[in-house]
Amino acid sequence: FDATDDRSNRRRVDIGERDANSNQLEKYGYKALLYLEYSFNGKYFPKGDAIHPEERLQTIRRDLLDLLFRESYLPQPHARAYGLNHSINGIRTSSHPYLRVLLLIDTNAFLDCLSIVLDDPLARFESTYSDSSIFEYGVGQNVALPHVTLPQLERKVNEILPDRQHLTRVLSSVIMPNSIANANRLLAPTGDCMPSLPDASKPLYLDFLAKYLKKGVVAVPKYVTTEVFTHLCTKKDASEEDVLSLLISISQTSFDLDEILHTVEDAGMTRSALVLHKVGVAQSIDRIGMKEKCEDHFNGAIDCFLTGKEPDFQLGLFSYVRQECAGENTSSIPPEERCNDSCTNAIL
Repeated sequence: FDATDDRSNRRRVDIGERDANSNQLEKYGYKALLYLEYSFNGKYFPKGDAIHPEERLQTIRRDLLDLLFRESYLPQPHARAYGLNHSINGIRTSSHPYLRVLLLIDTNAFLDCLSIVLDDPLARFESTYSDSSIFEYGVGQNVALPHVTLPQLERKVNEILPDRQHLTRVLSSVIMPNSIANANRLLAPTGDCMPSLPDASKPLYLDFLAKYLKKGVVAVPKYVTTEVFTHLCTKKDASEEDVLSLLISISQTSFDLDEILHTVEDAGMTRSALVLHKVGVAQSIDRIGMKEKCEDHFNGAIDCFLTGKEPDFQLGLFSYVRQECAGENTSSIPPEERCNDSCTNAIL
């Protein structure tokens, strides 16, 4: 913490002292990250002996995650005993200081450490996704808590890891404060003593989010989903396969259709645009007041087929048009509001 504060106050130290503080920060920071990697992988640091039994591993993981995602700084026991809490300043006064320091040192390394836990199929997390069960066992598998006696229950609760949704919310608030502030029409937090995270932190986190959105184990607000798609479409190694796999993995209600469609079309991602146009047709077809929107999405889908580069992809136009237009319309809404009829007319 002291090295972090010293590095953020660069105007008050000379170059030699600044380099010494940076070296000190990296020395202890990377040692902490290495300790996390060992511990999350079930190994004692530094020798690498396996942690036994399995319950002990989960307890260690729980304790470490509770500390890392703690909202406020916890003074050392001797400081509390001697009433030294008044000396707390700098990054220690910020929200989630432990998390901030490690992200400041190496965001990618920290997220990789966290992924060790999130990707473990044996890890058990608190769950906010199931109305019928208390805890979640494994990734995406909701199972009711088995009948256990009170001592067993207390032991098992200690092995349950923090809710993944909570971890995501905290990470977003630390790495993307400006996005959250703008979404809530608030000013972003500022402070002279608050060191800025590296510029690469946010792109790395958006890749991290995309991975777990695909797995279906976390959810984020629509404006964050928009940022994830924008990043996937505009980054240096952008891949339409990544965008498509995310589109088909998340709920249609979890993103703003028009915003994402604009983003993928600007990136020239035809297949992704087609998926979104099809969603637009499905959401607006035969709905009063939505006829024009339905026609726009239908025509957009046709354009996607026609501008596709692969012949097999272009041939898909015929089956799509047949699906949308050939069926008998049994809707009870007035004929002038029926999108099916408009789609047919558009083809003719």
